[in-house]
Amino acid sequence: MKKRLFSTLAALLMALFVLSACSQAADVTGVYTAVYDMTDLIGVTDTEAAVTMNFTLNLSEDGRFVLSVDTDSLVDSLKNLYTEDFVRASLTATGVAEEEIEPILASMGYESIQAFIDALIDQMLTEEYLQELHESVYTEGTYKVEGGEVLLNSEKDDAASPQDTATIGEDGSLTMTLPTEGRETVLVFVKEAE
Repeated sequence: MKKRLFSTLAALLMALFVLSACSQAADVTGVYTAVYDMTDLIGVTDTEAAVTMNFTLNLSEDGRFVLSVDTDSLVDSLKNLYTEDFVRASLTATGVAEEEIEPILASMGYESIQAFIDALIDQMLTEEYLQELHESVYTEGTYKVEGGEVLLNSEKDDAASPQDTATIGEDGSLTMTLPTEGRETVLVFVKEAE
């Protein structure tokens, strides 16, 4: 009888130990990055170059978070996409003869294809647009871990939903869905090496 009671108590203590270990919140502190591929959004096909934007999520030990976007990564990826070869191929695909490209661009006031590309990117991504994009994403607030999720409480006055949720993956990644320009953007944040 004593053995049976001892076994039952031991099993009960073991179950309590396992449950308490499982109920502890995962340590998610650190800096996470996510790369968002926007190539389809701008309507470019038949290219190996991707138009991307990098997001950063910083979860500090004091329960605070900062979510931001690196707009320079968007500018750089557009510059990698819009090469002289890409522009030449795009123009010839629309019926412009190769020998007509430079004269057409010169008549528009561009001294070279590169000058045209630079002006195109500057028109697409104005300083004002990039600033608005940064401000629309940049968020600070507090977070807590519940179950397999990180609950992010924004301190933004204009936040449509003051709480976002990031699901903790088995690999330690955080998956979050953000509303961006009328659509939902799924971002998978990967923790940077320390």
